[in-house]
Amino acid sequence: MEIDLSELAMEAARRFGAWDCRLMDAREMDFPENSFDTAALLGNGFGLGGNVDDCRKILSGLSRVVKPGGLLIATSRDPERTDNPRHLAYHELNRGLGKPIGAVRLRVNFDGNKGEWFDLLLVEIEAIDAIIKGTGWTLEKVFEARDPMDSRYGVILKNTD
Repeated sequence: MEIDLSELAMEAARRFGAWDCRLMDAREMDFPENSFDTAALLGNGFGLGGNVDDCRKILSGLSRVVKPGGLLIATSRDPERTDNPRHLAYHELNRGLGKPIGAVRLRVNFDGNKGEWFDLLLVEIEAIDAIIKGTGWTLEKVFEARDPMDSRYGVILKNTD
């Protein structure tokens, strides 16, 4: 099942084979408790909330709809893992605005169409424990890229609620 706030993302998901797509805000999931064994936040989805508070809200909501002992698989990029001058300048801009260095603004571009802008938070690996604290999840494993400058990573979280 695919959920998203973007009609354009839903169109893309359907075109690429997703058959159960629902237009829904991940901060307000409309599913009964314990509906799923596993959930996934892929494509940098760990920071889907766009800020720490909304990321924690999404994680808490997922804890409610994923069965106790169930898993959450999520990916992100660690914004600290870069020596790219453009990235470092963006980090400084964010700091000056009082934002986390990994705060970015994006929009879906698909088949010549552009979706609405949305916020995404790229989460430093060191911040994972603080973000998941009190949301019903424990960190089971982090999978980091082999290249120390490759910022991609994945996590497996276990539902403790």
